[in-house]
Formats: sequence, structure tokens, C-alpha cells
Amino acid sequence: MKAERLLVKKREELALRAWHTATSLRELNQHRPTVSLGSEVSRDGVQRKARFQIEVTMTNTAKPKPKSRRGRPKLESQQVLYQIKVSGWDMSWSLNLARSDFSRANEGHFSEHMILTLKGVVVYPEHFKYPEAECQLYADARLFQDAEAPRGIGSMTASGRRLAVFVSVPRERMSSLIVAAERLLSLELYATPLHYRRGLVKSIHLGTEPEPDW
Repeated sequence: MKAERLLVKKREELALRAWHTATSLRELNQHRPTVSLGSEVSRDGVQRKARFQIEVTMTNTAKPKPKSRRGRPKLESQQVLYQIKVSGWDMSWSLNLARSDFSRANEGHFSEHMILTLKGVVVYPEHFKYPEAECQLYADARLFQDAEAPRGIGSMTASGRRLAVFVSVPRERMSSLIVAAERLLSLELYATPLHYRRGLVKSIHLGTEPEPDW
């Protein structure tokens, strides 16, 4: 009987010590300790089993969300102006039998290719790394029939000192461009910045008069 009481007293002391430890943790780390002591006592007054339970609940502190860093916009959303002073032009045309591996240019049993090439010098951006420019305008009979939205109207690549541009134009506009090719002086392109010497052309403008700042 005496031994059981000593055991219960010892367990109570251990529980109180643990409670004090939890209280210290609360002061240091803003924890909220909850201590519950329970025991079962028989009818004859003998405490047969004691149950001790200590719960430490961590306070939920709302941490401020880190500010999102604004990264660089995607290359496809950026646009750079390229101004080219046209100095010459060339035209090529061919008619062939339709090829199954190039159905876009096929019209029935035939395939027609028409390309107007404009040559010039890049005047803007100034001191451009690729000063020599060559722009090929390809007559595309199905340009306005594409179901999916295109990423651009053409592409461009850089190599050596030359900037090569390839743009698709409606076939019905090609005759007007060829007639005016002798008088074309300016070519403006809005395209994405060169990335690994490649870019996407977003828009093109041709003029028969030089830009005012040239």
C-alpha cells in the first residue's frame, strides 16, 4: 500500500517536471502546453492505476508569404524593331508537279513557288552585329486558311554578318509587291530578340520612302 502511494507520488513529480519543461518551451517557442492528469481509483480507496498525459500544441503563427519575384517576360512577348534600308531586290518563280511531301504549296496537280527577295543594310538597331540583311517574301496560298493561331508571320536567323528573314505573305499580294519592288526603300520588322541567333517575326512594313531619321 505504501509502495503504491510512493510510486504514484513519483509519477506525479515526473509529470510536474515535464509540465515545467513544456512551460519553458512555450516561453521560448510560443507553444501552448496542456497538461491533464488522470487516475482511476477503486472503491476501496486504493489507487491502482494512474494515467498521465501531456500535450504540447504548437501555436499556428501565420507566416507572411514571400513576395513573388518578377522574372523576365518570355521571349515571344518581347518585340524589337529592326529597320532595314532596301538597296536591291530579286524575284524567283517556279511551277512544278504537286509533291506529296509539300502539300501546302499544292494547287491540284501542280505546285507553284514565288519568292520576292529584298536586300539591304540594317540601320537600326545601330551598330548591329549582323548589318547585312536579306528578306525573302514567300507567296503562301493558304496563309489565311490556318485553323491554329500562328506564333508569328515568319522567322529570322543570323549567321556571319548576315541577317536572313523569311516571311509568308498572301499570294494575291505578291503581284503588287513585285510591281513596287523597284521603288521600295524601307523595310521595318517587329520581331522577338535573337536567341541562339534565331527569332520570330511578328509584323512587317514596306515603304517607298525612307524614314525621316535616315
